[in-house]
Amino acid sequence: MKDLTKCVLITATLFVLYSCMDKNGLNGAPEPTPKPEKPSVEDYFDFNTMQTIKVNIDYGFNDYLVLFELFDENPTEEPEDGSIIKKENIKGLFKASTDKSGRFSGNVTIPARTEKIWLYSDYLGTVSPIELTIKDKSISFNQNDYIASHRDRTRAVTPVNEFKYPDEYKILGDWSESGKPTYLLPKANTPDYILYNIKETYSTVKSKYISVVHPEFLDDNVKSDIILAKATKIKLVFVNSGASLKNVMGYYTYPKDEVPEGNKITKIIAFPNITATQNASVFPCDQVALKYWDGTQFQDEFPAGVAIGFFLQPGGFSNGSISNPDKSGWKSNKYSSTNLNEPKQKRTISLLDKTSAQIVTIGFEDKDDNNFSDATFYLDIEQKDAVEKNTIPDLPDENAPTPDDNVQTTFGTLTYEDKWPEEGDYDMNDVMIDYESTIYKTLETNKITKIIDKFTPRHNGGIYNNGFGYQLTNITYTDVKSITIEGPERSTFIGNDNMESGQTYPTVLLFDNIKNVIGKTYTVTIEIANADYNKLIPPYNPFIICSTDQGRGKEVHLVNYPPTDKADNNLWSTGEDASQPEHNLFYVSNDNMPFAIHLPDVKDFPVPAEKVRITTAYPGFAEWVRSSGAQNKDWYLHKNE
Repeated sequence: MKDLTKCVLITATLFVLYSCMDKNGLNGAPEPTPKPEKPSVEDYFDFNTMQTIKVNIDYGFNDYLVLFELFDENPTEEPEDGSIIKKENIKGLFKASTDKSGRFSGNVTIPARTEKIWLYSDYLGTVSPIELTIKDKSISFNQNDYIASHRDRTRAVTPVNEFKYPDEYKILGDWSESGKPTYLLPKANTPDYILYNIKETYSTVKSKYISVVHPEFLDDNVKSDIILAKATKIKLVFVNSGASLKNVMGYYTYPKDEVPEGNKITKIIAFPNITATQNASVFPCDQVALKYWDGTQFQDEFPAGVAIGFFLQPGGFSNGSISNPDKSGWKSNKYSSTNLNEPKQKRTISLLDKTSAQIVTIGFEDKDDNNFSDATFYLDIEQKDAVEKNTIPDLPDENAPTPDDNVQTTFGTLTYEDKWPEEGDYDMNDVMIDYESTIYKTLETNKITKIIDKFTPRHNGGIYNNGFGYQLTNITYTDVKSITIEGPERSTFIGNDNMESGQTYPTVLLFDNIKNVIGKTYTVTIEIANADYNKLIPPYNPFIICSTDQGRGKEVHLVNYPPTDKADNNLWSTGEDASQPEHNLFYVSNDNMPFAIHLPDVKDFPVPAEKVRITTAYPGFAEWVRSSGAQNKDWYLHKNE
């Protein structure tokens, strides 16, 4: 930002020079006194606390739509039990749907203070969370490239017999020091409904744990081993790990009419290291071909009449080797055959997909929370109806995503000086309003269908009767299907349709006198006819009406946000106002100060002290302005105590 003081000095110098010239000029006529030039629009800071970045995401699916979120911090945490869960009550910056190819591309508006983004999705098949740095106002993520780069970083495969594993185990092949098997097959083309059903059935949401929603699956009479009625080949597909532990996953077989005994079954390692994204060696939809051990050698096909069980060894993998499993405690093997567990409790839930009759889902519980989502897999069985009927429960047919899932909530604080166009004390406490906006969007296209806004006047530091409203400047009346307002009292300037008449754009006014409504919440519900998601960015174009008892025209908006059609245009460039409407410069003072500020993602913003300039209350504010927003972007989070 250019130095305004320099502009003023240059203008003053030119004025003095002209004043000292011969006022009669060469022809004897008086020389006109030139008007001082106005500083350029570029000389003024826009005080924008938001930034717009380009977002490109490609999860690389064929026919699978997912919802994703962007955060400004890691949205997951790792409790002492080693599980990885999403933090409670964490607020995302943006939420949207990919298309059916798992792709999203578009502009996203987020707080300007954000420098790093965490891309998160709890949809199975996605690698999450991913930390991304904003560079050149953009972020990009290609899942296939990400996986390929991590595959390349794994160390060379250790030669056979140079890694260690328990004598009681057999192996299907070699693996790298990180646990990536050399016998991985090409990525499985998993049906989208299977991923949706696994996500919902083996839920990571506490209130939706499978043990809560389907307690019948934990009954002692419900089996988790599968029995084959037909000979068949089988592939095992890794779906997800909900734990940071480096778990070993394997299987075993036994005659279907026998009870498996720990000292008789042959345990075979399928995946030596199943863990969360940060330490991953295998990724969602990686698959291996299982082999049948006939007592002498491996066979490609499992015979009819055998039962297949599964086991998980918690934290068993380290630096290429597999440790001997504990015989008891949380590190002991967890078996699908309940009688093999110590204590004898269910640790695995297997479910048959009745639609295909060729897929069996498997969820493990490695400790005690009974979510059975610590590691999830499915069997891809070559022969239809190869699993003996009525031996395991059916996989619930859960719903695919709906528009009700594509919902995003944002919040913040608006704070105003009400003496415009005169210079105020810039304590920014004359009108303070908290807002919370919930946006409902379609799947795939992310068109907005509904917005629910809550505005709560929190503080009135001014002496005037100030009103408040906002304008949806980027859409038209045809985009609005209906508006309903719930609140303590109605603005006298609004019509029966809850919009102000005589406006080019839909305009909502809530109250005329903030003194009457402090601490009371207005809820505005607007039904939208599918507007682009980037045309309705909360808090839209919010403004106060100063001294409503003296008229409607004295509006104060955020810097460079346009006035409505009802604003008094005679007030431009009066008092300390430096607006240049012809250049779209609005609501900034001659000494480059705002009359309104938006504080995004802020709750309970401390009320600035009366008559204390914001530059004093918040030391970082001045440098933020001097640097044109490049420095101290989070100035409003650091108050001078």
